[in-house]
Amino acid sequence: MQVIKPKSLWLGFGPKIFQDERRNSRLHNKWEMGTYYSAWRIIRNSKIVCASNDSVDEEDELESVIQEINLGPISTLDMSSDFDVRIGFHTEIFIEFLGTTSDDDHSVDIFNYSSQIVAQFTPGSGWRIGPSNLPWNEQ
Repeated sequence: MQVIKPKSLWLGFGPKIFQDERRNSRLHNKWEMGTYYSAWRIIRNSKIVCASNDSVDEEDELESVIQEINLGPISTLDMSSDFDVRIGFHTEIFIEFLGTTSDDDHSVDIFNYSSQIVAQFTPGSGWRIGPSNLPWNEQ
């Protein structure tokens, strides 16, 4: 897991893959999921362990907390409401991505870097799937 500015949360699964894009070459996991701006929280034993709205001076403080968490394999991926996505792990830890804005921008992304496919969740609209390297036709 990784927290980056502004408190976005990203999870990586599978082997590392070098993604060679002209403007941003870096290693990615084969699968990555997370959010750029939505609120999120990590729950263990019915308690919030860490959350995007935690009062911290730097993202590094959140990063140090999440690095201590062993997620294990994913067991569930659900829409917990029309606005929120909940990921469950075999370790009985849950990560919730919370739709908290009124605009129609996507709040959760799931990338497969080897096939360049992305699934995007938009609160109130649900999921859509398409290429991560080409524009989507808006309908």
